[in-house]
Order: sequence, then structure tokens, then C-alpha cells
Amino acid sequence: MQVRFELINLDKDSHTQFIRLIKGLRVRKKINFTMGNKSGDSANHRVLFVLFDELVVGGVQDLTGERKRNFFNLLMDL
Repeated sequence: MQVRFELINLDKDSHTQFIRLIKGLRVRKKINFTMGNKSGDSANHRVLFVLFDELVVGGVQDLTGERKRNFFNLLMDL
């Protein structure tokens, strides 16, 4: 899968950390996801979840139990 980072507004450091995450490595810094939404008030998290749904084996929409808890813990740690 090819990720077009310029479309999700990741700066160079966040791009590097996101690549580490995709490879299953621990990130060293927070990933600064800044792709705005139409109101401009906050990041567009829908886009982020769609991206994760494509990257995570089996997607994230149907996560339950321990996998769901692990996924949300991962997001909070980023």
C-alpha cells in the first residue's frame, strides 16, 4: 500500500514516525496529525480512522475486546 503523506498533512518528523508505526516499530515522538476538517476547529479524525481501517489487518471497524482496547491504547500513546 502506498500512503500519500502530502494528502494527510504530516510534517517530516510525523511522517518518519508514521512509517515506524506501519512497520510495527515503537514511535519515538508523537505523530502530529493536522489534516483539518471543514469547520477548521480540529483534526479530521474520520480520515485518520479510515486510514487505520485500511492499514490494520481486518480493519478497525469491527474491533472488539482486547484488540479494540489495544488499538485505542496505541492511539492514546501516539
